[in-house]
Amino acid sequence: MHGHGHELKIEDPGGVGLPKPLMIASIVLMVLGVILMADRLIGEETQLQGWMALLHAYFFFFLLSLGGLVFTAIQYCASARWSITVRRIAEGFAIFLPISFVLFLILVTFGWDVLYNLGSETRANAVSWSGATKSGTYFTNGGNDIITKAAFLSQPAVIIKGILFYAFWGFCAFTIRKNSLSQTDKKDDRFYKKNVKFSILFLIVFMYTFSIHAIDMLMNLEPKWFSTMFGVYMFAGMFLSTMCLI
Repeated sequence: MHGHGHELKIEDPGGVGLPKPLMIASIVLMVLGVILMADRLIGEETQLQGWMALLHAYFFFFLLSLGGLVFTAIQYCASARWSITVRRIAEGFAIFLPISFVLFLILVTFGWDVLYNLGSETRANAVSWSGATKSGTYFTNGGNDIITKAAFLSQPAVIIKGILFYAFWGFCAFTIRKNSLSQTDKKDDRFYKKNVKFSILFLIVFMYTFSIHAIDMLMNLEPKWFSTMFGVYMFAGMFLSTMCLI
């Protein structure tokens, strides 16, 4: 008993969109979230709470966005075939990077005095409203002298580093995505080989840039505390969260 070989042609189903009621509900919730966040940021007693919430939200979704690109790059470097069915999903996560960049600029421009500037009056007022003591870790300078870290963790340095990092991440995301689509359309393995090279470059540079960005945005909240494993912890959380989302 044998079967006759035949080719099954599958038509492109086109884009996938949310149902209209779900789309409307999502827009309403987003508008409500923006209003509530603005209320937290405007109030003097709630500034610290508002900026902290925005920082946590920014970094979580930033991890998922960049994590999709990391997952994709790992698959290319490993020449993994099993992930073809989900790799396109991971590639799509990087679409959030431009939005993430805007949130980054908002945080380090308008929220700097509340979140990171230890000597600012705005930070002192925000911390006092939150119930913390001014004699605590934020306002004393013990054995770990933060002066030695001042240049690296200063606002101009964080902004410059962030712009350079996002430029590199965005370039790699755009290039890998473009080559992936070209390979599908033109059935040319040269695009796959190009993505392998870009993925190797991305992963090498990513390890340093991601760790530094995590230090700038999170460890910088308490510059007197430090950990040489902080980048590893952040990567572990990013990779696990990304795999769950995929």
